[in-house]
Amino acid sequence: MVHENILHKIPLLQLRARRLLIGQYKGQHVQRSRNSQADFEQLREYCVGDDIRFIDWKSSARGQKMVVRTYQEERDRTVLLVVDISRSSTFGSTECTKERVVRECAALIACAAAHARDRVGLVLFHEKVHTVIPPGSKAEHAIALVHALLETPFGGLNTAFDEAVQAALLLAPKKRSLMIIVSDCMSDAVTKALPLAAAMHDVVIIRAQDTVERDIPQSLCMKFQDIETGEIFDINSKYQMDALQNFIMQWTREQDSFFQKHAIDHVTISANPGFDETLIHFFNTRVRR
Repeated sequence: MVHENILHKIPLLQLRARRLLIGQYKGQHVQRSRNSQADFEQLREYCVGDDIRFIDWKSSARGQKMVVRTYQEERDRTVLLVVDISRSSTFGSTECTKERVVRECAALIACAAAHARDRVGLVLFHEKVHTVIPPGSKAEHAIALVHALLETPFGGLNTAFDEAVQAALLLAPKKRSLMIIVSDCMSDAVTKALPLAAAMHDVVIIRAQDTVERDIPQSLCMKFQDIETGEIFDINSKYQMDALQNFIMQWTREQDSFFQKHAIDHVTISANPGFDETLIHFFNTRVRR
């Protein structure tokens, strides 16, 4: 579905993006890798959730309390948005669909990054890479990104996740960038190109999910349709329902384990009217770690 009243929505998204910025999106300039082009900023007391790799053991021993080192990266960082516009995201058990979550989360981040004077690039993909917009930092560039995010129809019979990540890597500068992937992650290919990207850049996964996908209604007779292929199959027993629920849970656990293995931050955002609050909380949590 193509969103209407685009010109009306953009100022609203910018206003909400400023809130996201105030909510410490700008704190993402604090680098969490010792191998990046970042300068030491300060020592601060350890907080629950901080990465233990950044504990300064000598300073902790001298002060008899745990402290961590923080790093400040160059301010003109590049933010690469990789956005999945495949047909599976059009599913929604309520008026708030995964499509809306994907579109508006990505638009919020684009506006927040532009407000922080970062360079923002965009890759849209479904069964192939659909749109590639190189990074830029001007206001009109951010507006063009938001138009693309809100207007491009969702479609495609598959998900070219690997090709999209590779396309984003071609846009990235040599220095470490922030790559944010917004998708419902309903693809086996989700694991192929990410290790390379995560080794070179700070990668974040924002996974859109409908509540029905997490908690399937316990009805004994249901029809399911694969939105991308059109295939229909019946669920007519509790055994089949439980098997489907277990499969989805295992699928999510395996993805989470893979993301953690490769130090990829990730968050699942449910398709409900308050999804932007989850996004803001996630960025706040990243800053405190």
